[in-house]
Amino acid sequence: MKCLSIKQPWAGMIMAGIKSVENRTWRQDFYRGPLLVHASKTEDKGDRRYLASRLDRFPDVCEVHGAILGVVALTAILYPNKGEDDAWRDMNQHGWIMQRPVIFAEPVPYKGRLGVYGVPDRVIRQPVLDMAMGRLASMAGATGGKKR
Repeated sequence: MKCLSIKQPWAGMIMAGIKSVENRTWRQDFYRGPLLVHASKTEDKGDRRYLASRLDRFPDVCEVHGAILGVVALTAILYPNKGEDDAWRDMNQHGWIMQRPVIFAEPVPYKGRLGVYGVPDRVIRQPVLDMAMGRLASMAGATGGKKR
């Protein structure tokens, strides 16, 4: 399954459903669909301080590092200065639209890497993946696939 590593606290904010767009300087045109979200071992401390001044508390999922947190639906990648403006969107970058986050009951320790990469099926137990994919599909049906 495809995966993207994201620094904390951003990975946790996406998985908690607080942030719906990941800003990247690059785009990829080959993939849309279920995407595993990996929390990098490194953290963006400057952004954590910035967010701490605006949040009552961080979701617990923001404290996990070096693990796959769950799965989202990657539904679109917007070009810079195109598409909707969003509180989380940097209009000078590509906006990766991530919807319907499903957090795994237990994070899956894994070494991340740069870019969109494949995670072997054996890394995530099949029942966990089946449950997550079922929840992702049922959320798409309940919202007509248009939740943002």
